[in-house]
Amino acid sequence: MASPQVENGFTRIANELLEELVGTNISGRQMRILLCVLRLTYGYGKKSDDISYGEIAKNTNILRREVIRDINSLVSKNMLFRCHNGARMKPTIGVVKDYSRWLADGGKATTSGMVDPSGKGTTISSGKVTTTLVVRVPPLPSGKVTTLQRKVLKKVLKKERKGPVEDHEKRSSTAPPSTAFLDPVKTQCPHHDIVTLYHDICKTLPTVREWTAARQSLLRARWSESAERQDLEWWKGFFAKVAESDFLMGRSKEWRADMEWLIRPRNFVKVIEGHYENRHKTASEVQREAFLKRFQGRSEDAN
Repeated sequence: MASPQVENGFTRIANELLEELVGTNISGRQMRILLCVLRLTYGYGKKSDDISYGEIAKNTNILRREVIRDINSLVSKNMLFRCHNGARMKPTIGVVKDYSRWLADGGKATTSGMVDPSGKGTTISSGKVTTTLVVRVPPLPSGKVTTLQRKVLKKVLKKERKGPVEDHEKRSSTAPPSTAFLDPVKTQCPHHDIVTLYHDICKTLPTVREWTAARQSLLRARWSESAERQDLEWWKGFFAKVAESDFLMGRSKEWRADMEWLIRPRNFVKVIEGHYENRHKTASEVQREAFLKRFQGRSEDAN
């Protein structure tokens, strides 16, 4: 007989979010996928994670191609966000916490939070960025739209064409090419800033010359695992701890750590737990080192 216990693990979700999810009109299959994503993220204390479509398919007993189709639908409804990390890399997936942006009836988002039942909108393109804007002007009882309403619509669209595209171009120009992507998560991992801290604090460690998709994935995972890590001050302290370690900095041996080694899960935890902190030598170790020095001195004198 099954007997689930909270002590064996639980998923921490705000009641407000859960209540909104229960009242959202989506298909049963999409609901199962959403719950699976919640389990794989919130269930491990994360807001998002690198999750493969196959993993979701396995957990929900839904065909992989249907999982991809439903996730595309949930992303278009602003219920899930997804960031592609490159070829053959798991996408980063998470639930959009701001449920006021959720759209469960297949319409498109409007600038005022309304839905356009027709599903039609004005598309603005700038380079690789495409933004769909929809503004709904309530029609007259006869079903016709007045000239005044058309003028209002044109003014709003003209204003919105400038805002979203220019803001994105401004963000993209200041971010590294490999990390400039649209992400609805407020706590997007600042790869460039963290790597800069690594270079500034751990000056004698190898320089990061290529920030590959695999390295991005590692750093993004470490950033997302804990709320306290989503602060550059925390990373300053982390790299300061690394800089104090003779072992990690290569002062005690020829080997030294590098950025990728530091952010690998197992090594990252050991650094935080203090496994590589400098320890005081015992009396026996001091005596042994003194003996070895005297012995080496005598060997050199004999030669």
